[in-house]
Amino acid sequence: MTEASDFSIYRDAMIVLATAAVLVPLGQRYRVNPILGFLVAGAVLGPRGLGALSNYFEPIKWITVSQEKGLGAIAELGVVFLLFLIGLELSFKRLVTMRRLVLGLGVTQVTISAVIIGLIVSFFGASPAASMLIGLSLALSSTAIVIELLARQQRLHTVTGRTSFSILLL
Repeated sequence: MTEASDFSIYRDAMIVLATAAVLVPLGQRYRVNPILGFLVAGAVLGPRGLGALSNYFEPIKWITVSQEKGLGAIAELGVVFLLFLIGLELSFKRLVTMRRLVLGLGVTQVTISAVIIGLIVSFFGASPAASMLIGLSLALSSTAIVIELLARQQRLHTVTGRTSFSILLL
């Protein structure tokens, strides 16, 4: 690796974080989840967002992430932080206490959602295997977004919050 490419990941991270620093407070003003601000920042600044225009307009190269590899590393770091957030809310004792909810309601939610989504996808002509794969993939909810939303509304430790958390753990 060249010395310039070693520091490009830091530049890319700073660009995404600076953009998120603008988008997150803007989103909070309109009551949009802050995690969506980070997702939008990554999508807009990525090689398939504004980065696609960098070949036509030279100054865009300075404010976009040009390499998918760099954006992938930033996204993986974001996933680690989201998993850490979930881990802060979950202890082994709490997991054992919620096992019936996790296994019962969680499996039911994933199964029903996967079947409905799979049927919709198969209606559009996909093969049974593809329909099942897409249905199962889209049936899984984003635990971190819902946990952050419940925590912000101070509902995480209510019956509704615990039940929602249990369902999302699967």
